[in-house]
Amino acid sequence: MTDARRNKILQIVMYATLLNNEPTKRDLTGDKPTVFCNFSGHVSLFEVRIYNHGWKSYCDADVIFNVSFDSEYSNIRENSEQREYPADETLKIALNRLKALYKEWEDKPCMTTD
Repeated sequence: MTDARRNKILQIVMYATLLNNEPTKRDLTGDKPTVFCNFSGHVSLFEVRIYNHGWKSYCDADVIFNVSFDSEYSNIRENSEQREYPADETLKIALNRLKALYKEWEDKPCMTTD
């Protein structure tokens, strides 16, 4: 894995933790987005799943970024459509999406429970 790819992955994880620095189940935070990141080293796959309106059991992610470092192309699934991009482009799109979500939500209050 190149240093540039590793840096993008670390930035993606950073934005995921900035967005989700507390539980983001819908009943706790309303519509605040929830982000899942998963790295599977045994198959060189990095996956990012975004739930635009918060995570809820048995609901599919609104967008899934699957970045494979073993093949030429990776994919993005959104609204039941799947598109293929080079891995570096997929990482760039995922990072830009998370930056935009963070900017949108950084100053918004969300529901909390006591």
